[in-house]
Amino acid sequence: MESANESARAAVGALLQTAGSPAAPPALYKLHEPPELEPLRRINADRYRAGQPHMLA
Repeated sequence: MESANESARAAVGALLQTAGSPAAPPALYKLHEPPELEPLRRINADRYRAGQPHMLA
């Protein structure tokens, strides 16, 4: 759910900027990405670039 919230904050910020609103954009936070999962992220990125499906698909 946190990634959905973060996406919504980014979208609202873009809308406010496009509309020229003086309102402050929502705060954006860096999501925690466990370093133990880095090898899996790398495999996923390689498969995506090669046009292959996600390994769980």
